[in-house]
Amino acid sequence: CETRCNQENAFGHGVSSSGHYPLGMLMETQPLAGRWLAELERALSAGDEAGLAALFLPDGQWRHVLARTWRIGTVSGAASLAAALKLHAARARPRGFRVDPARTAPREVTRAGEKCVEAMFRFDTVDGPANGVGRFKGDRAWTLMTPLEDFKQPAPKKGEGPAVLIVGGGHAGLSI
Repeated sequence: CETRCNQENAFGHGVSSSGHYPLGMLMETQPLAGRWLAELERALSAGDEAGLAALFLPDGQWRHVLARTWRIGTVSGAASLAAALKLHAARARPRGFRVDPARTAPREVTRAGEKCVEAMFRFDTVDGPANGVGRFKGDRAWTLMTPLEDFKQPAPKKGEGPAVLIVGGGHAGLSI
């Protein structure tokens, strides 16, 4: 939809009847990602379910890989996403969301035949550091993936080995 309507999204910008405005109307991608991550952190910290839902398109998807849930799964739909994010944030306490300067900068891409802005980011949880990939249409998230990068755990006592030792993950990696 190329015309703007009177709806407003989480940032107070007019959006189209489809829930976002055309990619050509986007402001620069780096500030977009930074603002979205700041608003995500604010809503998570406050337990603001309505604020969380406003950050996602109605058909948004969240793929979580241990980072907030200790499970691997997918949640679909803005309302379901908001409820799940709020629930898991209470335990994982995610914080420090920031665009990852060591990875590709936010940019316009085509994924699954859809034009979007893709941003890679980092954040911390009580369980360890995590990273993520967000894909945005307008300034609302279409997809979000958040894998846990490493586990915080106390160093083993002198003379003790690790509680778990994983040997080999194969050429395709290891999925727990």
